[in-house]
Amino acid sequence: MCVEEVSKDYMKENMRRIRHIQKSAQQTDEETKQPVKALWKLSKFDSVPSRVKEQLQVVRFNVLHLLVKLQSYSTVDWQHFTGY
Repeated sequence: MCVEEVSKDYMKENMRRIRHIQKSAQQTDEETKQPVKALWKLSKFDSVPSRVKEQLQVVRFNVLHLLVKLQSYSTVDWQHFTGY
């Protein structure tokens, strides 16, 4: 009785299996995705601004300001500042 050796490409099979698992995980993520519910808060606090939101706006302004400064420094000769 002669048993014929069949060479398999395990790498291809593994990649196919990984892609299948990734697709099924992505589909389940999309199916379970639900919109985020807004937090409940008392109506007497409707007119009170959020401190976190104010801080985020300040931080965002500071970051944008720094980015503008960095962009303006990019045209400057860096050898002048490093001393080389």
